[in-house]
Amino acid sequence: MERAASFVLLAIYALITFGCGNSNSNSMLNNPASPQVRVVQGGVNSGNVDVLVNGTKAQTRANPLATPPYFAVAGSSIHVEEVPSGTTGPAILDATYPVTASSFNTVMTVGDDAKGTLAALALVDDHTAPPTGQIKLRVVNGASTIGPVDLYVNNVGDVFPSAPTVPGLTFKSSTAYLPLSASNYQICMMPAGTSPSFAFIGVGTPNCSLNLTVDIGSGYRNFTFAIFDPPPPPSGGSPGQFVVGIPFTVLMDSHQ
Repeated sequence: MERAASFVLLAIYALITFGCGNSNSNSMLNNPASPQVRVVQGGVNSGNVDVLVNGTKAQTRANPLATPPYFAVAGSSIHVEEVPSGTTGPAILDATYPVTASSFNTVMTVGDDAKGTLAALALVDDHTAPPTGQIKLRVVNGASTIGPVDLYVNNVGDVFPSAPTVPGLTFKSSTAYLPLSASNYQICMMPAGTSPSFAFIGVGTPNCSLNLTVDIGSGYRNFTFAIFDPPPPPSGGSPGQFVVGIPFTVLMDSHQ
């Protein structure tokens, strides 16, 4: 799939509601003084794989993009390997990252193995409470085939931003946590340098390459939103014959 064609100029609308579940509650973590790690498998075209952290298979969910559990690790660094499922090697991906005591960390595999862009990112998660009436949102570009993206992030009901909130977010890059009101918010994603269009100039819902509205329930306050490479074409298909959506996930980073 050519890079210019792989950025699907199709508005994808989703409404995601988070309530007070039991995922990622600090009281459920093993020994909070130890570094805590979770693994999100967002890479494509690697086949069936496992991720090893310090030689041990990482805990994951049935849906690899769902919010995974944290688990405790020992030491001041983590050795991350992606290997064929059920084996201990050879490693498809191999990286080492520092970690500190009492920290919360996300290791995210991103990119497309078939295109030689498979990589791992290590992110330090913020579990501190935001100011009253706010949430914190971090955005990660884990898509190697769509190029840099402009992000427009705003509270639903506010005037749509006249300029990107985050311009030119490149592959393997992450924003800082952005403060938003604790109600609901909108993320509009566009190819860098391309403005969204409106049915009426500046009025209504913008037409974005990806347009996501998230309704915040009680409990969760810190989030990570990440995009990934499109999956491979279905059997018998070709990139020029169908539209492929942009996979994404919204991870709950803390439960207050």
